[in-house]
Amino acid sequence: MKKTLVSAAILAGLASANAYAGTEACFEYSSSAADVSLADRWSTIYTGATCNYTVAGDESTQLFPSQPVLIAQEITKDNTVTLNVPGFGIPGSSVVQVNPTALRHVFFVPTTNIPGGSRFEVELTSNANGVSFEDNQLYFVLLKANLATDGTTVTSYSLTNVASTDGAVNGETQLTFVVDATTSISAGSRLLVTNRSINPQSFTTLQEAADFLNTFTKASGGLNIALQDNDNCNVPVVSIAVTSAETDAGRDIEGGVTSTPRMLIESVEQFTGLHNTMSTGVNAYSLVGENGVPARGTVDSLDPSRLTEFDLNVAGDYVRMHGVDEVHYNKIFRNRRDVLLPGEQDLDVFVNIQATDRLLLDPVASKDIKAARFLVRDRALQGSVTADLNWEDTAYCFTTTSRATPTSTGTCIATWSHLDLAPTSVFSYYLDDFFINAGGLKTHTFSVAEDENGTDPVTYDADRIMGYSYDIAMDWGIEFTDAGLKDKSLARTCSVTVPSHNITVNGTQLKVPYVFDTNAQWVRIANEHAETAEVYFDIFGEEGSNAVQTENVFLGTIPANSAKVFLASDVIEIARADGYDHTQAPGATTNRGSQVNGRHTVTFLVTAPSDKVHGVSVQKIPGGVDRVIPVLRNHDETKPADRAAIWQQ
Repeated sequence: MKKTLVSAAILAGLASANAYAGTEACFEYSSSAADVSLADRWSTIYTGATCNYTVAGDESTQLFPSQPVLIAQEITKDNTVTLNVPGFGIPGSSVVQVNPTALRHVFFVPTTNIPGGSRFEVELTSNANGVSFEDNQLYFVLLKANLATDGTTVTSYSLTNVASTDGAVNGETQLTFVVDATTSISAGSRLLVTNRSINPQSFTTLQEAADFLNTFTKASGGLNIALQDNDNCNVPVVSIAVTSAETDAGRDIEGGVTSTPRMLIESVEQFTGLHNTMSTGVNAYSLVGENGVPARGTVDSLDPSRLTEFDLNVAGDYVRMHGVDEVHYNKIFRNRRDVLLPGEQDLDVFVNIQATDRLLLDPVASKDIKAARFLVRDRALQGSVTADLNWEDTAYCFTTTSRATPTSTGTCIATWSHLDLAPTSVFSYYLDDFFINAGGLKTHTFSVAEDENGTDPVTYDADRIMGYSYDIAMDWGIEFTDAGLKDKSLARTCSVTVPSHNITVNGTQLKVPYVFDTNAQWVRIANEHAETAEVYFDIFGEEGSNAVQTENVFLGTIPANSAKVFLASDVIEIARADGYDHTQAPGATTNRGSQVNGRHTVTFLVTAPSDKVHGVSVQKIPGGVDRVIPVLRNHDETKPADRAAIWQQ
């Protein structure tokens, strides 16, 4: 028996109700069933003056360092957690899964003697919108070891209520316990917090006590905590504390108040995504939002590709997939259930993915990517902590209409899109395609790919022209079928949009930031390359964020070792024919027609090496000297992903 570890002098002092000089009260959780070991701990006097939570050992000097109840954040919308009973009183279902043997017995442990008639204020604190005690009445129950006159021998055990709440506690966050006037609680007593009153019982052995306690705790005996939190971003934590302890005469009881609230219920997100490679260190993983570097690719504007292929001579994140080059952004999606990193605790309550649960993906490009395709590939099932990012030949693409099925060739037979500034819809995939339901990691690839109808070697095809000089940012979310779960809405305030792709272009980019709709202004571009060059342009007006922008407009060609003049009025007329008109802009206002006749900014792309192209812009001034308009050159066309383009005159 652990009693033998407490000195005879101390036990004799307890028998005469002498107090330890304790300075704080403690809450202790035990995760063991109601057996002899629990009965032994329950009846053991704790001799510490402060709360010593260390590894399980001597109950007389150490408090059990059990973790709080850990539940998935997605379940915290509306649940009641019952302490002291297996499974926390949460009925298991196909949606919400509970470890049926998991439990926490909650003990209050004062470190000083408590006289009869004393009062304790016990409070729940939480960052959730709604947390409360949900019981008609609560009790402190003491299992006491009765000592012989020698102060060392245990002759019997008694079980009795020593305190109860002052009235009902339904819907309360703060309640008052009143100690029975005829009872004095010895310092270091472990008092079970329960909603079940007990008639005084006595036992001659711990086994008898354990047999009774097993029936007692299973027949309710709980501590019900209502947890309601309708904020989909919030990750609730519930703590318990004794904030006040007084004798019936109003004197403060030192050693009866907790110095720090003790966490009782903790939640963590079960489903997380866009992780980088996870190592085996404790919590040694990070979200892409913390150090997100987009995948890089460069569109080849030179012969023979002419904006239909990627330039593999420029460093990038390319993978050749069945004759098509793709720019791959690889990230991990994690279901925290069961498969843990070192130092992590198992979830006691978690979500089981349903066949109709959906994952939402919202990729938005800063420009029209034209014939380039955006698609999502699954690399392979990954169940271990260390996720393999190597490409698998049997990896396959996701579809929004049916579950992904591996193919022997790995070809894409799934949903893909040509992204632009205003995608028509958010992609919706099956959740169990993105996450392993049994728990673990899955690596997925978000890809920008060349048009799949190309040939190898390259044959130029104008219909396969890709967009260039754009970024893609992604957001993701979850829509659960069960209304009792917290969705991860794309519109949630904690949603993080992350950069996934940065697509540049080789060739030459020239920007004329000041263009009038007039034939009195022109741009002259010289092509000293040995091949004919094509000229494309982007254009926008002067209304800030509401400006209409039209991209990738074909302007014409410039023969080898030649120059060509493009009138500003012709450039704008070609843009209008390609859709550059205020009436086609979302949210157009009545004054936007002025931009068509006003000032514009035009960026030209010439499909020739940057050291072979030069440009000048001139505005004719009637009766005066012609004005030279600045032409800016992008001196960093193939810039690193973390650097902005450098435009200089």
